[in-house]
Amino acid sequence: EQVWMNLDYSPVRDESGDPGGVIAIVVETTDRVRGDRRIAAEQGRQRQLFGQMPGFICVLSGPRHVYEYVNDAYHKISGRRTGLIGRTVREVLPELEGQGYFELLDQVYTSGKRVVTRAMELRLQGSDQVQYIDFVYEPIRDESGEVSGIFVAGFEVTEAHRANAALRKSQARLLELNADLERQVIQRTQARGLTW
Repeated sequence: EQVWMNLDYSPVRDESGDPGGVIAIVVETTDRVRGDRRIAAEQGRQRQLFGQMPGFICVLSGPRHVYEYVNDAYHKISGRRTGLIGRTVREVLPELEGQGYFELLDQVYTSGKRVVTRAMELRLQGSDQVQYIDFVYEPIRDESGEVSGIFVAGFEVTEAHRANAALRKSQARLLELNADLERQVIQRTQARGLTW
């Protein structure tokens, strides 16, 4: 059976001060090592799952919203920026100023209340297209119940938003055509009534 141990060897001096022997203190740490390995394996599995998610995820810490974790989808939605970990959202995405994102992050951190948005506009530097995203800002609490960070998760919904806008426009045009057709029917009916 494989076991893990912490070993501490110290010299034992005799009456003349010369090394006369060695004292060995042995502490078995097998359970702790196995537990640490299980935790590390589970964390690795979770990171792999988060990394494969089609939706974007990031974990922000502190009142300045410092990146602790981002998945591949978050890199994509942020314009493939690199070097996010350890930097603030304001440093990485300064163009979000005035778009409401920073204010929502501050609100969640201060209030401790989740924010959920639908089809919020996202304008990134270097892109001439407006994107739309659904996302949630979920407060992360420490052992004392205080907000220590924010979990961000969401999906890009640009195509769905554009399709819905086109559908609404098409429905409005159809209603307009129906109303016009109804007017024409009434006018023709009245004209025929006069003829008869």
